[in-house]
Amino acid sequence: MLHSITTYHLDMIKMNNVSKKLSAYSEDDLSAFSFLSPDDLKKVAPFFQYKKFPSKKILWKEGDPCDYMAFIVSGRVKIKKKTKLKGNQVVLGIHGKGAYIGALGILDNSPRAVTAQAMGNVSVVLISQKDFDMLSKKHPDLGAALMKGMFVAVSKRLKSSFNRLVAVF
Repeated sequence: MLHSITTYHLDMIKMNNVSKKLSAYSEDDLSAFSFLSPDDLKKVAPFFQYKKFPSKKILWKEGDPCDYMAFIVSGRVKIKKKTKLKGNQVVLGIHGKGAYIGALGILDNSPRAVTAQAMGNVSVVLISQKDFDMLSKKHPDLGAALMKGMFVAVSKRLKSSFNRLVAVF
């Protein structure tokens, strides 16, 4: 019985920690969670995990299976892609607090298109493809709100990329 109580309390502490991280993340302008209320965040928190990566740690490599996506709570992540020149990579972007990364493979089950590497210490909340599917089935309205927030965030990211590209020419 003591083990069950301890496990329950640890689970509640973890869930509260994830809920706090999601709440802090949702305050960012680019947040994919912008369409979720504080009560909604508490409902989706059990589907997420909080994780820290030390500086220079590879979150995933290009070609790896895509089994989760990450929402950056703190720190920055460098996104790199292999070039046709053997051994060379190009940096496609550096993403910080409020950005989410790794969503493409979650949506279409494709392998990772890029390598993601921590630049300094990084904290993220993760959701696996399995948990994302369960969230969408159990709370379809919250899954749809999260997807809407992700689409808004990616459209802002694309517009910013377009503006940077045009500035070069």
